[in-house]
Amino acid sequence: MKKRKSNLKGLENRELKSKIEKYSKLLKSVGLEPKKRLGQTFLVDDGVVVDQITAANLDKNDIVLEIGPGLGILTNKLAECARKVIAIEKDKKLYNYLKGEVPGNVELIHDDALALDFPEFDKLVSNIPYQISSPLIFKLLNYQFTLAIIMVQLEFANRLGAIPNTKDYSRLTVMTSYHYNVDLLNVVSKESFYPTPKVNSQIIRLIPKTLKRTAKNEQLFNTLIQVLFSERRKMIKNSILDQHFKFNIAKSELKEILSSLSNLDQRPEQLSLEQLIEFADELHLTLVRILY
Repeated sequence: MKKRKSNLKGLENRELKSKIEKYSKLLKSVGLEPKKRLGQTFLVDDGVVVDQITAANLDKNDIVLEIGPGLGILTNKLAECARKVIAIEKDKKLYNYLKGEVPGNVELIHDDALALDFPEFDKLVSNIPYQISSPLIFKLLNYQFTLAIIMVQLEFANRLGAIPNTKDYSRLTVMTSYHYNVDLLNVVSKESFYPTPKVNSQIIRLIPKTLKRTAKNEQLFNTLIQVLFSERRKMIKNSILDQHFKFNIAKSELKEILSSLSNLDQRPEQLSLEQLIEFADELHLTLVRILY
């Protein structure tokens, strides 16, 4: 886990203020009212876009997926650096606006990114609505790509970078760390967006792990992490027994199986990724030995 020193970018000059005025007028001119339910805020700081492009390390062979292109401030810069950009926009008015604004190597898709099967892509670079951050990260687990650069709420980034025995350590932390090397990059001031959100943001980088320790039974591991972190303050033994049906085993039988395992009196929030993998492997081997 790498964490870069914060680099707050906000309303520190007249140029940025004028861009906020520009985008505000643009939204009104095309009949666009930012929708809070969609988490619509629009990046207006070109310096932040440069940071994202630099972090993505794009070349002319890359196919880039962008979710929520908005007014296209990032989209057009991506198009300059990549072979193709696939931009998915849920808002119909924004989609119609973008059709006349983006270059020919941008494929626009009007759809809900969480409901759509993604086409093949090499890299994902996006400023996403805050409320889809968690479901999007979990959805990405089903796709192969080389790198993702995502703008998320600062609080969400803290969850990705959390360590055991902290309030931010969660199922999201564990599953993301299992699959990716996570870098927390620049912190971005809330004033770099229009309308101004209530919180700062952070650019994160996800790089799929090529060499990693995997669980012996990944389906069991996924189920176990889901069960344990649904009530992360409970002892491990109690959480598993309370949701025994998710393991397709009778509670009495599972109780006997668990009696030979370690860390049962620990809480999941106390265990590192490595310890959770070890516990899942221990459970798997015990299940195989007793049941099969």
